Amino acid sequence: KADELGIRLNSTACAKAAFAVGRNGGILHRTASILYARYNGADIPPAFTLDKNSAKAYLAALAVRVDRSPADARL
Repeated sequence: KADELGIRLNSTACAKAAFAVGRNGGILHRTASILYARYNGADIPPAFTLDKNSAKAYLAALAVRVDRSPADARL
């Protein structure tokens, strides 16, 4: 469904973020970052892109299926 909504993973941005682990700051900071990532893993947030036209088209089609008139809620 994510693809139908126009949501796509930006794998290039994710790879660049992963590659940057241990490559910023001074030598001590870089070494500490590499060791921490080696033993604890690294948090690499996913990067997504959104195609607004695909999202609008999907939501418009969904609205047609679920839109209905309000019902009287009195007991």
